[in-house]
Amino acid sequence: MARRWFILLAALAALAAGGCLPKDGSLDPAQDPVGSRLAMRDEQLSRLKLELEERDLRIREMQQRAQGMTQRLQKLQFLNDQLRAQLATVGDAPLQRDGFKRLANARRLEVDRLQAKLDQMQKRLARATSTQPAE
Repeated sequence: MARRWFILLAALAALAAGGCLPKDGSLDPAQDPVGSRLAMRDEQLSRLKLELEERDLRIREMQQRAQGMTQRLQKLQFLNDQLRAQLATVGDAPLQRDGFKRLANARRLEVDRLQAKLDQMQKRLARATSTQPAE
């Protein structure tokens, strides 16, 4: 009889331990608090991994943009330096040009005045020669 009880108790213990579980031995995560926490942690971990990948991608894009902007800035600084050197070389050229224009205008006015004076003197000479008696 003790043997019967032992078999019965062993069968009941087997039913209690494994009889309620599915055939693969796992519990439904909703029923198992540890399994549900693990599933939730796995989901959080995959979400965080996706966020990390997205951030890494954004960081790489920003680094590429920063590198491009640095190159453009260096090019613009080089061009600015060239323009400054050119300006230092020909900076007073407009002032010189304006001075030469004023000088050319003054010379033109002087030539016009002398031309008018020459015309007057030629007219006087022509009158003087025409009024003199022939010898």
